[in-house]
Amino acid sequence: MAEVEFVDNSDEILALLSKATESAAEIIGGFIEEQAGEYAMRAKGPKGNSWPFDELNTLRQSMTHQIENTENGPALSVGSNLEIAPYIELGTGKHYQPGPEWIQYHGDDAHSVGGLDFWYYRDKITGETKIGMPQHASPYLRPAFMDHVDDIKTVVQGEMENA
Repeated sequence: MAEVEFVDNSDEILALLSKATESAAEIIGGFIEEQAGEYAMRAKGPKGNSWPFDELNTLRQSMTHQIENTENGPALSVGSNLEIAPYIELGTGKHYQPGPEWIQYHGDDAHSVGGLDFWYYRDKITGETKIGMPQHASPYLRPAFMDHVDDIKTVVQGEMENA
Protein backbone atom coordinates (compact mmCIF):
# COMPACT_ATOMS: atom_id res chain seq x y z
CA MET A 1 0.00 0.00 0.00
CA ALA A 2 1.34 3.44 -0.95
CA GLU A 3 2.07 6.02 1.71
CA VAL A 4 0.02 9.21 1.67
CA GLU A 5 1.52 12.47 2.87
CA PHE A 6 -0.83 15.26 3.94
CA VAL A 7 0.34 18.85 3.55
CA ASP A 8 -1.37 21.55 5.61
CA ASN A 9 -1.64 24.77 3.59
CA SER A 10 -4.35 26.29 5.76
CA ASP A 11 -2.15 29.19 6.95
CA GLU A 12 -1.34 30.20 3.38
CA ILE A 13 -4.98 29.88 2.33
CA LEU A 14 -6.18 31.94 5.30
CA ALA A 15 -3.59 34.61 4.49
CA LEU A 16 -4.78 34.76 0.86
CA LEU A 17 -8.43 34.99 1.94
CA SER A 18 -7.59 37.73 4.43
CA LYS A 19 -5.76 39.70 1.74
CA ALA A 20 -8.70 39.23 -0.66
CA THR A 21 -11.15 40.40 2.02
CA GLU A 22 -9.13 43.55 2.69
CA SER A 23 -8.82 44.22 -1.04
CA ALA A 24 -12.58 43.79 -1.53
CA ALA A 25 -13.28 46.11 1.42
CA GLU A 26 -11.01 48.78 -0.07
CA ILE A 27 -12.68 48.57 -3.49
CA ILE A 28 -16.18 48.57 -1.97
CA GLY A 29 -15.31 51.46 0.34
CA GLY A 30 -14.17 53.61 -2.57
CA PHE A 31 -17.24 52.65 -4.59
CA ILE A 32 -19.74 53.42 -1.80
CA GLU A 33 -17.90 56.66 -1.01
CA GLU A 34 -18.30 57.74 -4.66
CA GLN A 35 -21.96 56.68 -4.85
CA ALA A 36 -22.81 58.38 -1.53
CA GLY A 37 -21.30 61.60 -2.85
CA GLU A 38 -23.51 61.42 -5.93
CA TYR A 39 -26.65 60.72 -3.86
CA ALA A 40 -25.74 63.56 -1.47
CA MET A 41 -25.75 66.03 -4.37
CA ARG A 42 -29.52 65.39 -4.72
CA ALA A 43 -30.39 66.12 -1.07
CA LYS A 44 -33.36 68.36 -0.38
CA GLY A 45 -33.46 71.04 2.29
CA PRO A 46 -36.13 71.83 4.93
CA LYS A 47 -38.68 73.24 2.44
CA GLY A 48 -38.05 70.64 -0.25
CA ASN A 49 -35.66 72.90 -2.16
CA SER A 50 -32.18 71.79 -3.03
CA TRP A 51 -29.44 72.56 -0.54
CA PRO A 52 -26.93 75.17 -1.72
CA PHE A 53 -24.51 73.59 -4.18
CA ASP A 54 -21.48 74.61 -2.12
CA GLU A 55 -22.77 72.79 0.98
CA LEU A 56 -23.63 69.62 -0.93
CA ASN A 57 -20.35 69.70 -2.80
CA THR A 58 -18.51 70.06 0.52
CA LEU A 59 -20.46 67.06 1.84
CA ARG A 60 -19.63 65.06 -1.28
CA GLN A 61 -15.93 65.92 -1.03
CA SER A 62 -15.86 65.03 2.67
CA MET A 63 -16.91 61.43 2.01
CA THR A 64 -14.26 58.98 3.08
CA HIS A 65 -13.90 55.35 3.99
CA GLN A 66 -11.83 53.55 6.56
CA ILE A 67 -11.06 49.90 7.13
CA GLU A 68 -10.44 48.79 10.68
CA ASN A 69 -9.18 45.34 11.57
CA THR A 70 -11.35 43.83 14.27
CA GLU A 71 -11.41 40.42 15.92
CA ASN A 72 -14.14 39.45 13.42
CA GLY A 73 -12.16 40.63 10.40
CA PRO A 74 -12.05 43.95 8.55
CA ALA A 75 -14.81 46.46 9.32
CA LEU A 76 -15.58 49.04 6.64
CA SER A 77 -16.89 52.50 7.58
CA VAL A 78 -18.02 55.04 4.99
CA GLY A 79 -19.24 58.53 5.78
CA SER A 80 -18.47 62.16 6.46
CA ASN A 81 -17.27 63.99 9.53
CA LEU A 82 -19.27 67.13 8.68
CA GLU A 83 -21.68 68.19 11.42
CA ILE A 84 -24.54 68.51 8.94
CA ALA A 85 -24.08 65.02 7.43
CA PRO A 86 -26.32 63.00 9.81
CA TYR A 87 -29.06 65.63 9.62
CA ILE A 88 -29.22 65.32 5.85
CA GLU A 89 -29.13 61.50 6.00
CA LEU A 90 -31.68 61.10 8.82
CA GLY A 91 -33.75 64.30 8.80
CA THR A 92 -34.47 66.53 11.78
CA GLY A 93 -37.25 67.50 14.16
CA LYS A 94 -40.58 65.82 13.62
CA HIS A 95 -39.24 64.13 10.46
CA TYR A 96 -36.37 62.41 12.25
CA GLN A 97 -36.82 58.64 12.19
CA PRO A 98 -33.51 56.97 13.01
CA GLY A 99 -32.95 53.50 11.68
CA PRO A 100 -32.18 50.60 14.01
CA GLU A 101 -28.50 50.68 13.06
CA TRP A 102 -28.30 54.37 14.11
CA ILE A 103 -29.78 53.56 17.52
CA GLN A 104 -27.44 50.57 17.86
CA TYR A 105 -24.35 52.72 17.37
CA HIS A 106 -25.51 55.98 18.95
CA GLY A 107 -27.75 54.83 21.79
CA ASP A 108 -31.32 55.63 22.74
CA ASP A 109 -30.50 59.34 23.12
CA ALA A 110 -30.42 59.43 19.30
CA HIS A 111 -34.20 59.96 19.59
CA SER A 112 -33.77 63.10 21.69
CA VAL A 113 -33.96 65.58 18.80
CA GLY A 114 -37.13 64.08 17.32
CA GLY A 115 -40.60 65.51 17.53
CA LEU A 116 -39.81 69.24 17.39
CA ASP A 117 -41.72 71.53 15.02
CA PHE A 118 -38.97 74.17 15.23
CA TRP A 119 -36.09 75.16 17.52
CA TYR A 120 -33.79 78.06 18.15
CA TYR A 121 -30.04 77.90 17.77
CA ARG A 122 -27.08 80.25 17.69
CA ASP A 123 -25.24 80.38 14.37
CA LYS A 124 -21.61 79.51 15.11
CA ILE A 125 -20.28 81.81 12.40
CA THR A 126 -22.43 84.95 12.71
CA GLY A 127 -23.49 84.58 16.34
CA GLU A 128 -27.10 85.29 15.33
CA THR A 129 -30.04 83.45 16.86
CA LYS A 130 -31.92 81.55 14.15
CA ILE A 131 -34.90 79.24 13.89
CA GLY A 132 -34.29 75.64 12.80
CA MET A 133 -36.99 73.96 10.77
CA PRO A 134 -37.59 70.22 10.44
CA GLN A 135 -36.33 68.65 7.27
CA HIS A 136 -37.14 65.35 5.70
CA ALA A 137 -34.37 62.80 5.45
CA SER A 138 -32.37 62.75 2.21
CA PRO A 139 -30.50 59.47 2.61
CA TYR A 140 -27.29 59.16 0.67
CA LEU A 141 -25.27 56.54 2.57
CA ARG A 142 -27.90 53.82 2.87
CA PRO A 143 -28.92 53.89 -0.81
CA ALA A 144 -25.27 54.07 -1.86
CA PHE A 145 -24.98 50.58 -0.38
CA MET A 146 -28.48 49.13 -0.80
CA ASP A 147 -28.89 50.13 -4.46
CA HIS A 148 -25.63 48.40 -5.37
CA VAL A 149 -25.70 45.12 -3.44
CA ASP A 150 -25.27 43.07 -6.63
CA ASP A 151 -22.21 45.15 -7.65
CA ILE A 152 -20.74 44.65 -4.17
CA LYS A 153 -21.33 40.89 -4.33
CA THR A 154 -19.57 40.82 -7.71
CA VAL A 155 -16.53 42.61 -6.24
CA VAL A 156 -16.34 40.18 -3.31
CA GLN A 157 -16.74 37.16 -5.59
CA GLY A 158 -14.06 38.44 -7.95
CA GLU A 159 -11.58 39.12 -5.16
CA MET A 160 -12.16 35.69 -3.62
CA GLU A 161 -11.76 33.94 -6.98
CA ASN A 162 -8.48 35.78 -7.52
CA ALA A 163 -7.15 34.88 -4.06
